[in-house]
Amino acid sequence: MEKRLNNTQIVTNSSIDFNELNRAVHGALRAWRELNVEAENLLGSLILVQEQQSKMQDSSPTVLRLATNQILQANIDELANHDAQASRILQWRFSDDETLLAVASKLGLSEDQIKRHQRKAIEQLTHIILENEKAIRNELALTLESHLFPSTYSSLFGVDNVAAQVVETSLSNDSPWVLCLTGIGGIGKTAVADKVARQLIQTFQFEDIIWIRLNPDGQSDSDTAQMWQMLMSHLAERVCPHLPKTTSAQERERHVRQMLKTLPYYIVIDNIESQSEISYFLTQLNDLSEPSKFLVTSRIKSKEQSGVTNFTLSELSLEDVQALIAHHAHDIGHHELSQISLDDAKKIYAVTGGNPLAIKLVVGLAIIRPLPQILDDLITIQSNEIESLYRYIYWQSWHALHADSQTLLQIMPMAGETGMAAEQMLAISGLSTNALWAAVNQLVYLSLLEVRGTVWEKRYGIHRLTYSFLRTEIINWPEDAP
Repeated sequence: MEKRLNNTQIVTNSSIDFNELNRAVHGALRAWRELNVEAENLLGSLILVQEQQSKMQDSSPTVLRLATNQILQANIDELANHDAQASRILQWRFSDDETLLAVASKLGLSEDQIKRHQRKAIEQLTHIILENEKAIRNELALTLESHLFPSTYSSLFGVDNVAAQVVETSLSNDSPWVLCLTGIGGIGKTAVADKVARQLIQTFQFEDIIWIRLNPDGQSDSDTAQMWQMLMSHLAERVCPHLPKTTSAQERERHVRQMLKTLPYYIVIDNIESQSEISYFLTQLNDLSEPSKFLVTSRIKSKEQSGVTNFTLSELSLEDVQALIAHHAHDIGHHELSQISLDDAKKIYAVTGGNPLAIKLVVGLAIIRPLPQILDDLITIQSNEIESLYRYIYWQSWHALHADSQTLLQIMPMAGETGMAAEQMLAISGLSTNALWAAVNQLVYLSLLEVRGTVWEKRYGIHRLTYSFLRTEIINWPEDAP
């Protein structure tokens, strides 16, 4: 489906230029009875027209012309509710193909007067089309966003440049078709990929945005071939929903390839974590792409290969660390740290580096323990090794929890990608309502629980590193663990 004009650029990412649209509407009106007209003169970038054409299940120029006329006619009819004369002028001039002189005669006006009335009527029609286009875009954006998991962040720091580069490359109409976003654990790869996906939704360049996480805890028991079949299964559910469940793996992949080669989809594959997986997947994905594009997140930087571009998330700068500490401390009610100075931020930066998750965990732990003690303890371990850093912080946080908070945290691996509602947490944990909310508050303060959703509906989940440590270490730690 054509999402943009080639010459007359009505649509620039999420914005619609009124003057360009007004010129395009006038051009489409003048070409009402012409068949051999370029798509840019048929409002082909408007989703209103695309949706109308898709109902006819035909992408031929003739059907595009018909779809455009139907949209113009529907909006001219709507104009009649606001200005009946303006609607009649456009109807007579373009749909009925009457001359300016004939229309002037009908209304008892001069040709110059009709020209002025026609110009105003086209502007009014453009306003109506613009409002209807915005409405359908908002509805479509909400639908596409509903396919994503709830965001786990309220603000991101130090990633705007990388996110902008990924968005720009994603919107390019040629290679690379596969993008790989890499960085150490907790650096924010998933959050940046989410930011990119939400920005791409607003461009309406892709048929759909598909998010797939094959390995949520980074410790898959499946081999690479099994993971690939899991990916094909997920993609088939989204792009070929009518395929029978009995379809063979080979036939399923053929159908998926056909759809991805026909329409531009954007697929995020989050958390591919082994060298063998990343090498195999990137090669296979390159074969599936064009015009569809893939964004893969991984701790492993892929080898350079044709059609694949790497983007690396680096640690935050000291200034970004200060901003993150202040923001997160404000969110969890740590008023002293929300006013942190650059010199004090430098002390946290010295032992955590610019790793966002490690910083948030330290800020959360600082609610319970003195910050200098936390930092001194971190200095005594090999804090340059991120796994050691996380292990220490998680251990300290775990033993700072009330028993109810520990109970609640232990059930959170069951929350899945979308998180768990409060009613589910109550039922599974066995806690009373008061005990549950006290536990939620403590876990949020310690940055062990993520709050997702909207002001009207909250769901709760955990970061994949928290998930991994719960499964492999925290719950089974001995009391004398370091």
